[in-house]
Amino acid sequence: QQQQQQQQQRQHRSHDHNTTQPLPPPLPPNQVLAAQQPAQVLQPLVQPSKAAHGPECARSPAQESPPEACGDGLGKTALGRSSSPPRHRAPPPSASRAPLRPTPAAAGPGPPHPPARPTARPPAELVLECVHAEGVDLSQLAESRRVLSLPLDPARGRVVAPVGRQHQPDFFDALVPRRERLACISRTHFEVTWESAAGSRLTLRKLSGNSLVLDDREVGPEETVPVGDGACLHFNGLGGGDLRFLSLRAALRPRAPAPPPPGGAAPAVPPAGPVAVGPPLRQATAALLECVHASGGRPVNLAPGLRTIALCVEEVLDIGRQHQREFFDEVLKAEPHWLAFISRTHCRVTLLRAGLPPGSRLLLQVENLSANVVLICGRQLAKGGRDLIAEGGTLAFVAKARDSPEETQFLRLELRRA
Repeated sequence: QQQQQQQQQRQHRSHDHNTTQPLPPPLPPNQVLAAQQPAQVLQPLVQPSKAAHGPECARSPAQESPPEACGDGLGKTALGRSSSPPRHRAPPPSASRAPLRPTPAAAGPGPPHPPARPTARPPAELVLECVHAEGVDLSQLAESRRVLSLPLDPARGRVVAPVGRQHQPDFFDALVPRRERLACISRTHFEVTWESAAGSRLTLRKLSGNSLVLDDREVGPEETVPVGDGACLHFNGLGGGDLRFLSLRAALRPRAPAPPPPGGAAPAVPPAGPVAVGPPLRQATAALLECVHASGGRPVNLAPGLRTIALCVEEVLDIGRQHQREFFDEVLKAEPHWLAFISRTHCRVTLLRAGLPPGSRLLLQVENLSANVVLICGRQLAKGGRDLIAEGGTLAFVAKARDSPEETQFLRLELRRA
């Protein structure tokens, strides 16, 4: 029985030892230092590096702080309940220690973008302006008589424009009065080519055996040379010692900028003076030159638009086959051989009303630009002369018939109010 009781007591003590282990009694004061020595020995193994984990994990076990501050099991190890070195887990990196990545808002605006450069506008036309003409006072010529304009259309990509007596007869007739000099200009003397794909490159190809000088360089037959803005073209005589009798300066006029979109911002500074908006509007027709006689025909049977030429006040108008081709073809359809006596630009007219009271009679100023004589109310007007026609007055074209030595009025126009 004693053995059974001892065995039961041993089992009971073993069960109590496995379930609960009471804490050891507090040590006497003289043994506290001895109990702290193992913890101080283990402190270098337990204490984390300040550089790696910061001041939060650098406290010694003797300080009063919660055991959980430096990780699981750290407080128990400091009390000496375990002799094995603890496994220290580094604390999660705080938000303040995380590397900062600049966000688009925090990064701030970048360097300012350079302003967009305005694109060069394509040229609208090539202008050949006469700067020298032998025996001609250029200051007395209108701009239309001394300036040759060749339009350039970027939509076409490539523009070829021939230049010569055949293509611009009135231009060369006005600038070269001497016939022997005019013979030095071929029907197609040269051609200019403009290509938008080649960066608005302008070239000239000589098609004549006669002389042509670009700036100070003689251009050979069939030679193609580039033409710069401001270059000068010179025409020389047939003889080697002849001087230049005609000089043209080339210029590229840019296309006008596109108008601003509707509702766009107004300019900061208003322009000085009136500004025209949109293309200029043509004035209303104030008077008409009506065909009242045409040799061999009856103009009254024609529609009004086919037998009249419209006139506007203070507007300069050139009259001739080049400008009113349909008009002259219709009124002289019965006897078309008379067309040979009407020049391409026969005369220039201007309807005057300056200084006259409203409702007064109109006056038409006529300048004869042709070698063929015209009649102003029966008065002869030679080339270069000027005269006036009042309302009801007439402008007549005359020539000698084939079988008659006398001049015949084959066409007569009358001035009347529209």
